[in-house]
Amino acid sequence: MVYSLKEYQRDAVDELKGLFELYFKSTSRKEIVFKAPTGSGKTFMASSLMEELASENSDINFCIMWACPGKGELHKQSFDNVKRYLGGNPVCSLLEEDFFGSRKYIKNHEIVFINWEKLIQKDKETGKWANNLMKDQEGQNFIDVIDQTRRNGTKVILIIDESHIGKSAKARIQEFINTIICPNIVLEMSATPLNEHIDVVIEPQKVIDEGMIKEDVIVNEGISKEDRSMEDTDSELLVLEKGYLKREELKKEYEVIGSLVNPLVLIQIPNVDEGEAKKLVIKDFLREKGITEDNGKLKFWCDDKGHFDKKTDIVECSQFEENCSNDDLPIIARNSQMGAGNLWYEQVLPHKSVFGTFLVYPPVIEVSIKDASKSEDTMAEPANKKAESKTVSIDMTEAINKTFDNKIVQIGANATIGYGYCSFIKVKEE
Repeated sequence: MVYSLKEYQRDAVDELKGLFELYFKSTSRKEIVFKAPTGSGKTFMASSLMEELASENSDINFCIMWACPGKGELHKQSFDNVKRYLGGNPVCSLLEEDFFGSRKYIKNHEIVFINWEKLIQKDKETGKWANNLMKDQEGQNFIDVIDQTRRNGTKVILIIDESHIGKSAKARIQEFINTIICPNIVLEMSATPLNEHIDVVIEPQKVIDEGMIKEDVIVNEGISKEDRSMEDTDSELLVLEKGYLKREELKKEYEVIGSLVNPLVLIQIPNVDEGEAKKLVIKDFLREKGITEDNGKLKFWCDDKGHFDKKTDIVECSQFEENCSNDDLPIIARNSQMGAGNLWYEQVLPHKSVFGTFLVYPPVIEVSIKDASKSEDTMAEPANKKAESKTVSIDMTEAINKTFDNKIVQIGANATIGYGYCSFIKVKEE
C-alpha cells in the first residue's frame, strides 16, 4: 500500500476484515453495509481491506467485482485510484478492456471494475440483456466468465460503490446480482445507505478531526437580505460577483504568507437546457474580468461533452511555452501530507488535459548485453574476469508499442500531483 491509513480508517478496515474472515467460512451469502461520510476515503479503505484480505488469506481463493454506478466513467476513475493505491498487487482489471471475448475466468484475488448501470440494460422489445458483454458472442461473455470463475472454486466478493444509487432500477440490479454474479459476500458502501441495518459506521466527527473534511461550509457569504448595496443586481450576477471577490481576497491572503497557492473557483451549472443559458451569463461576466476560454483562465467540463475536442491545434513553440506558464492556473502545495521536510508547489492543469508528443528514434538499435549462456558458473570465474557480452538488435517500433500500447505509464516523480500517470494514444494522419 502506497499510503498509510488514518486512525479511524484503520479501525474501520479492521472491523470489516473481521466480518469478511468470519463470512469466508459461511456457505450462504452474506451482506455487509459500510457507512462512511463523503470525503472519508471509502475507496482507499476498501482498497486496503482487499489488499490485507488477499495477503492474510492466501489459502482462500476469491475475486472481487467492484461495481460502480453512473453513465460516465466512475468505474474507470475507481480503477485508476485503486490501482495507484495498491501499486499492482492485487491485480486490477477493467471488464470492458480485459474480458471482451479473451479471458475465460477471473484470477485469484483479482479486482475487476464494472459499470453496473451499463451491464443491466435490457432490450425493450426482447427483454434480453442489451450490453455486448452480456450477449452470446464468439469467445467468452461476462456470464460465461463468472460461471467459469465459480466452477474454479473461487469465491466472488461484490463491492457495490455508492450503493444508494439506482433505486429506480432496483429490480434489474437484484436480478443481475442474484442470477448473474451470485456473490458469496456483498459489501455495500455509501454515505447514505438505504439499508436499515448498518454493520460498520464511521462517525463524521472522526473524519473532521483528521482534517479530511471541513466541519462547516459557508454558503453565500456576504449576501443577506439586509445588504442593499447590490439590490439592483441580478441574483446570478450577485453570486458570481461575490465568488470572484472572495477568490481575490483568498489569493491576497496567500500572498501575504508567501504562499504560491492560486485558488480555483468551481461553478456548478444545471445539466439541463437552462444550463446553456447560464453558461452564456457566466462567460459574459467573466469576460469583463479578463477570464476567457481563449486565454486559458476558463474551462468548461460538461457531462454531455467529451473531455477534449477531437481537433488538434498545432502552435508555435513560443505559444506553447506561454500556455504552459499560465500563472492563472491553480497552484497547490504538495509533500506536506507525506511528512516530507521540503515543500514543493505544483501548477495543476485541468483534469484529463491532453498533450501531443513526438518520438524520434531509429528503426533498429544495437545494444550490448551480458551473455548468460557463457557465464553460468559465475562463482568459478576469477573476480577480475569481464563478463562476456553479445550484441542484439532491437526493433524500436515494436519496443515502443510494447511499452505504451493500452498501458498506464508513470512519468515524473512518484509523489507528483496525479502521480504522473498518463496514457499514450497513437495519432495517425488520415
